[in-house]
Amino acid sequence: MIFLGLDVGSTGCKCVAFLDNGEELASQYREYPTASGQADLDPNMLRSSVLEVIAGCVSKLNHPDEIVSITVSSFGESFVSLNEKGEPASNIIMYYADRAQSELDQMIDAVGAERIMNITRAMPDTMYSAPKMMWSIKNLKTPIKKFHLIADYICYVLTGEHVTDYSLASRTMLFDPIKLDWSSELLDAAGISKDMLPNPVPTGTVIGNVIRKTADELGLPANTKVVIGAHDQVVCALGAGVLNAGDSVDGTGTVECITPLFTDIPGDLSFVRNNYVTIPYLRPGNYVTYAFNFSGGSLVKWFRDTLAIHLKSQALAEGVSSYRLLDKQCSAKPTDLLVIPHFQGAGGTPDMVKSAKGLIYGMTMDTSLGDLFRAVMEGLTFEMAYNLEVLSRFGIAANRLFATGGGARSPIWLQIKADILNKEILPTQSEEAGALGGVILAASAIGMFNGVEKAAKHFVRYKDGIMPSNDVRNHYAEKYDEYKEFRKFSLSRATGV
Repeated sequence: MIFLGLDVGSTGCKCVAFLDNGEELASQYREYPTASGQADLDPNMLRSSVLEVIAGCVSKLNHPDEIVSITVSSFGESFVSLNEKGEPASNIIMYYADRAQSELDQMIDAVGAERIMNITRAMPDTMYSAPKMMWSIKNLKTPIKKFHLIADYICYVLTGEHVTDYSLASRTMLFDPIKLDWSSELLDAAGISKDMLPNPVPTGTVIGNVIRKTADELGLPANTKVVIGAHDQVVCALGAGVLNAGDSVDGTGTVECITPLFTDIPGDLSFVRNNYVTIPYLRPGNYVTYAFNFSGGSLVKWFRDTLAIHLKSQALAEGVSSYRLLDKQCSAKPTDLLVIPHFQGAGGTPDMVKSAKGLIYGMTMDTSLGDLFRAVMEGLTFEMAYNLEVLSRFGIAANRLFATGGGARSPIWLQIKADILNKEILPTQSEEAGALGGVILAASAIGMFNGVEKAAKHFVRYKDGIMPSNDVRNHYAEKYDEYKEFRKFSLSRATGV
């Protein structure tokens, strides 16, 4: 049997094919032809890109007739507005678009910020779908029949069904993650009827077969099942083997995000006020939250493209990544530098201070490029250490930490994480944790395994674990205390408090 995992991202989409023994057979990726940071995304372009990567992946397989399913997962918050004919009524408003503040204020005035937090377990913000849905109803000339989150829309294209999963629904600011249903109170406040939204179902639900005409066009078997996946961070966690309370995944891509699993929801709303959310995870009573930093891999990329741009030609000549050349130049020992990685503001958790600035302290005439690069990775890791410290106050622990994403390719950064976080880091063998998470969901959904836990244990494999080094533990512990003082200074300079 062959399973397809489809991951629809905000800048591109990827389809990966796995054999039922976990072997990766083929993959296809397409970057969207849009400008970086563009606030609107053409849904027709998104649709054609997704269909193109599915067809491209299928065309690379020797036995496409063995495909049994395709699981669809995506980034959250953004949505497609559909008209009476079931066609897109406008462009997709991206989650980071600076829009709908007055609509958010309208919801807060109607319900109250604290009530919204109690229902959704999230801080009210224009990032979420609800305010932008309100804006769309008010400003679009075409009447809207349905709103689909991104994975929902692709599932609709493939099957004609209107469904969403609990984790994506939780990113709308209209869903109750405890009751697992749309909140009638919030729908009324937003002026959105329940029938305008897809039906929420458990993550990993089989919603139907691919429409025959579409299956033929993509080269899929006629009985290929479509499985609704989840928010990208959720399938990434599953694809890394997060199964029990205390398990966590550290996904280092453009944004770095640690996703821990927990069972006891913090009753104190200060958890929510620290920008942490509560997302349903696989089994009833299981939840994850997101501890994230917008300046994760993007800061490392900035370093590569500005301070280390001269390495590009050498990397091309040697056929290696510029990051690996930087790893070679890295100091083998901890630096005396401190980097506060607020280069895109303090964006994420537990603080959202957009005006905060990045800081590099401790440079001398002896500071090398390798020292600076290591200090950047140290600073990013200290920021995640601070997140884990704050989460621990609410009884949420990261006892086991799995590593995925581009950052997991760097043995130096993995060692830095082990040393600063004082934990074993287990990098996943597959670099396609999100797609693999979708495959795990499908294998369980079609009955190949009795539950996602057994499916995950079958598919997920790890590289050798990275253990903390006793030689630098005390040094990093002292430096972390210093980091928190500089971090506090950075935020106070930005807020005036």
